[in-house]
Amino acid sequence: MLEQLLKVKKHKERGIRGRIALLDYKQRELIQQQVALKNTRLKLWESWRQRCNESGILDYEKLVNFKAAMADLYRRDLQMGEETEQLNQQQQKLEKQRIELSSSLNKNRIEQEKLKYLLEDETNANSA
Repeated sequence: MLEQLLKVKKHKERGIRGRIALLDYKQRELIQQQVALKNTRLKLWESWRQRCNESGILDYEKLVNFKAAMADLYRRDLQMGEETEQLNQQQQKLEKQRIELSSSLNKNRIEQEKLKYLLEDETNANSA
């Protein structure tokens, strides 16, 4: 019976390790998304600075176009800020899940060690 329980614990350990590997994969993807978003946002800010550095006299049509372009850049910056916050929240959630799984894995391994000692004691008692 103890041997079967040990097999169940080992199977559970493989499952936990698989879920940890999946979380690690998702975390790497999330980091790539964060980097891409940061680079896109930096390019947006550069576009903003370039538009602000334009000089000259603007007639009404150019002024309207300039204001529309600046409003669009501002809207996109706000949107990217929200996306960044969402990615950060996802990152925190994944980290919390990883900590919980690691704790579960450690608990499982301790239980396996206890079972191994019990099996060893049982084997020694039977051979004596």
